[in-house]
Amino acid sequence: SARIKTLEGELDTELFERQGRGIILTEKGKAFIPFAEQIIRTFQQGKKQLKAGSDLEEITIGANIITSQYFIPFALPLWKEKNPDLRFKFISATNEELMDKLLLKQVDIAFMKDVAHSGLQNHKTLDNSIRLVVYPGHPFQIQTELSVQTLAMEPLVFFECGAFDWNQVHKIFEVSNVEPRFEFQVNHLEVAKSLIVSGSCIGFLPYLCIKKE
Repeated sequence: SARIKTLEGELDTELFERQGRGIILTEKGKAFIPFAEQIIRTFQQGKKQLKAGSDLEEITIGANIITSQYFIPFALPLWKEKNPDLRFKFISATNEELMDKLLLKQVDIAFMKDVAHSGLQNHKTLDNSIRLVVYPGHPFQIQTELSVQTLAMEPLVFFECGAFDWNQVHKIFEVSNVEPRFEFQVNHLEVAKSLIVSGSCIGFLPYLCIKKE
């Protein structure tokens, strides 16, 4: 091959002799084997030494507010357990900030809402769909069908967060031309959950934050 010819040119001697469709080592080729093996061993030892002396490989993970609070704290220890040679760096940011960081290669992976961009690859990994959440004993618990008009009569909590797409919720009421009864407006998930648990209202929340309940 070209590599053999190059090596023979460097050494100024033939290492292999062609016989039919195969090749065999010449006497000088056999004499060169111990030196070649020594070169390989030295290279491998040097590579191993460099790897041992270097820092752990780092991976930077980003997540939006909801995923940061309800998924990352449980996932990071598991990832570290399965990848002990990796060092994990975590960043919490808005969906827009995460997209910019991905494009600038400031983060390697980001858990965020679905975005369409030619420079990014998307893979669905978490169910963070929007669910209607009611308190224990609420009549909606046993209802199999629910009209938008009936829903609009209930006191609702409006959870305001950049990681949560409220457009989907508003469209439910807009299509039926009804005005929802928002009694509370909060920007913290646990506050919204507490209001619902207390029986003060019902609301739409991301599945990720109520999964344990």
